[in-house]
Amino acid sequence: MDKKKLLEKFPILRKIRTKQIKFVFYAKMYLDKNKYCKEIIKEKLPYQLPKFKDRMVNTKTGYPIEYQYNKVFNLKLASKKINKILIKPNETFSFYMSVKGADKKEKYKKGLTLVNGKIEFVEGGGMCQISNLLFQVFLNSPLTIVERHTHKMKDFPDPMEDALKGIDATLAEGFLDLKVRNDTQNTFQIIIEFDDEFIYGYLCSKEEIKEQYKIINKDLRYIKEKDKIYEKVDIYRQTIQNEQVINEQKLYTNKTQIGYELPKDVEIKEEE
Repeated sequence: MDKKKLLEKFPILRKIRTKQIKFVFYAKMYLDKNKYCKEIIKEKLPYQLPKFKDRMVNTKTGYPIEYQYNKVFNLKLASKKINKILIKPNETFSFYMSVKGADKKEKYKKGLTLVNGKIEFVEGGGMCQISNLLFQVFLNSPLTIVERHTHKMKDFPDPMEDALKGIDATLAEGFLDLKVRNDTQNTFQIIIEFDDEFIYGYLCSKEEIKEQYKIINKDLRYIKEKDKIYEKVDIYRQTIQNEQVINEQKLYTNKTQIGYELPKDVEIKEEE
């Protein structure tokens, strides 16, 4: 019997294996010589960088709406461990190191999560909405992206029709994290806020930032490969000073499988 079937037959072994994976995951971070940020202060730092938002309840998933409300609960619970945390010079922010223990007193609810290519209902599901938002915030700052992973599949349309494509960061505790490092001499602070409809994310800084950044999409295309549809898009970052673009840099090309029906007017090309 192979390992996968063994774990399926004996759930207790799966739980033990999961705990083992998470233990190793965090042990590596404790031993990797990075200084992970942990200080949270009550007041905001004086200078605010651009603010971004995302609609929390997505009515386009095709699944019961209760899982969207559960996700909102999860987002607010996790954000308590992130909001107003400082990222000082030479410090690294890790999503999982920061939110570890957020559900110690109050447990996460079941939300939608992609597991091995299929949607499952998992405690803490939907957490990627924070990591997606934070990744966009970090791209628009001087912070250095250390670790980020794209979603292999996009199962339903974005809740925000004007959202940039390819700006996402999937998570899987024990395997996939979102990390950024502060290689500057400035101190930054993560701010996460909510209203009835949106989650907001932005950075504040101790010193004023002279440069501004803008993320743009180029060459958005949909391609068919072996009967599967993929979205590919190039991600560029513009550096702006005195309202003038002084530099434009391609960051990466994002590719993800589309798991929903695209509008009829979208052109789908054959394999590149």
